[in-house]
Amino acid sequence: MQVQTTIPHADWRAIPGAAKAAEQAIKNRDAALYKLLEIVHAIDMQMREMGQQKAKEVLRAKYGITRPKNPSDLLKQIYPELPPKRRSKYVALVAYAQTKDPDQPLKKFARANGGIKGCIEKEKELRNSA
Repeated sequence: MQVQTTIPHADWRAIPGAAKAAEQAIKNRDAALYKLLEIVHAIDMQMREMGQQKAKEVLRAKYGITRPKNPSDLLKQIYPELPPKRRSKYVALVAYAQTKDPDQPLKKFARANGGIKGCIEKEKELRNSA
């Protein structure tokens, strides 16, 4: 007698509602990502506006941490599990938004500039031209 050791994979499209659930999960993931990046963008802008010394004092007094040197360090403190390559992509998006239109909501800015990938390419072009 032979025992089956693998479980056959079901075609997810055959499961009622699976496609819609997958689509909703992707939308939820994207919304959460943009919310996180909006927060990083807003915090970084606030720290720039208040000045380096004041930002150091506020962060040290309130959280016992020093001011992150850049958005990458800030994102690393907020989301340490984020792989470095993805963090680099998200930081490029935030940096490009800060350079071009810091007051526009990040999600709207990204969509108007070709999404995250488009912003990354434009930020790279901007950096290389400087």
